[in-house]
Amino acid sequence: MVMIHQLAPGFALGDAIGNQARAIRAVLRAMRMRSQVYAQYRDMRMDDSGADYRTLRLRRGAWLIYHHSIGSPVSEIARRNLDRLVFYYHNITPGHFLRGYNDRLADLLDQGREELPTFQDAPVVWADSEYNRQELLALGFRNVTLFPLLVDTTALQQSAMSPNGQAVVERYPQTVEGRAWTNWLFVGRIVPNKRQDALIRAFYYYQRLINPHCRLFLVGSSVNAPGYQLELETLAASLGAQNVIFAGAPSFAEGFGGYFKAASVFVCASEHEGFGVPALEAMSFGLPVVALDATGVSCAVGDAGLLVQDNAPATLAEAVHLLLTDEELRAHLARHQPARVAAHTPAQFEATLRTHIADLLRK
Repeated sequence: MVMIHQLAPGFALGDAIGNQARAIRAVLRAMRMRSQVYAQYRDMRMDDSGADYRTLRLRRGAWLIYHHSIGSPVSEIARRNLDRLVFYYHNITPGHFLRGYNDRLADLLDQGREELPTFQDAPVVWADSEYNRQELLALGFRNVTLFPLLVDTTALQQSAMSPNGQAVVERYPQTVEGRAWTNWLFVGRIVPNKRQDALIRAFYYYQRLINPHCRLFLVGSSVNAPGYQLELETLAASLGAQNVIFAGAPSFAEGFGGYFKAASVFVCASEHEGFGVPALEAMSFGLPVVALDATGVSCAVGDAGLLVQDNAPATLAEAVHLLLTDEELRAHLARHQPARVAAHTPAQFEATLRTHIADLLRK
């Protein structure tokens, strides 16, 4: 029986890399292969939470898919198996963004970037976005293959339609006493590279000069940089921005999808992303998207959203206003959204993976 295992620093429910590893394992097992996910940190809420990375043993002829996203002891296991390694790159946030907020995490990010050249001789290299592929090629990697992330919005849509999701929509209506309200949405961890501070400044500009009847939903966990969220809360208060809502990280059962359904527009000011899954999730709800034209976000949004060249308050706020008031522009961008979402569906993901595995086995 063919054996293809996976190795990752972490294997967690709801995490983009964890979702990808779980989906890969399911397809490999459906192809009648032996496959398990080995990790340093494992989420025990899953029915099959994988195995401890220290127990990994590869027999002759087996392959190992290594998900690289941060410095970790698992990278040494990957290097020991370099001759039969699929190096799968998910991007690494530059450590300077976290420096001063979470120095331990910043160190691990820097370590992960320093380790990149040690994998240049892996026989097979994948990247989960074109931005990440180009980054590896610039570092001297050869023959980097694009293997996009799976973006399955089924659970998200179900969450939006659930009682808790509907409760979110009812809590933040787009019409109040006959007056239209605009709900801005950004989904992502509360960390400095995602620049929620720029979003708050742009939202305040919009609220003060364009439309006072508006809300900003910041949905995401602050566990990696709690000090940054405190700064954001202080910023909103000092500006006098009203209706800035820190929603935390609700689960699907808690109505996470309701924030997409309640939103009028998805706005992203992030300066560094490997890709940008939430932008595609927003498109699956038909939301107009405004985003900073930077790093992997550009690959995610492409021609299906309005990309801006800086995240200054006036730039973002006026772009939101333009998109929400120019019906022709909004309709033009919306026509491109289904194709963007379709490129990451479970069916497309499985077809692409099967092709890559067939190429792998021919080696």
